[in-house]
Amino acid sequence: MSGLDQPRERTAPLGVAVLGCGYWGVNYVRVMSELPGVRVVAVCDERIARLHEIGKRFPHAYLTPTLEDALQTDGVEAVVVCTGAQTHQSQGFTGRKRRPGHRFAARPAPLQNHRQTPRNGSF
Repeated sequence: MSGLDQPRERTAPLGVAVLGCGYWGVNYVRVMSELPGVRVVAVCDERIARLHEIGKRFPHAYLTPTLEDALQTDGVEAVVVCTGAQTHQSQGFTGRKRRPGHRFAARPAPLQNHRQTPRNGSF
């Protein structure tokens, strides 16, 4: 059995950056802040006024309007992307160079699939 097959026990909380704090994004900040073993390290939104609102509710998080700044913040190990699917490619989320061991997963599905109607009428 290789080391990859065995679960690792974390000694420190997982550091998360939340990108985009619109309607759903603020909920992700709240939920991530409440999860045991998770720490919201950075919050990114291009709207400064929105960052001020987030800062009042979550004073522990580093706030920035700059994507690169959020991604380079010390302690960020995972990223929650809470922007519209159309911004994922324009912001380079799908082709971005990541640190060794980092992976990218996106939901909803890419736009060409997102517009298709599922056979049973639900996703």
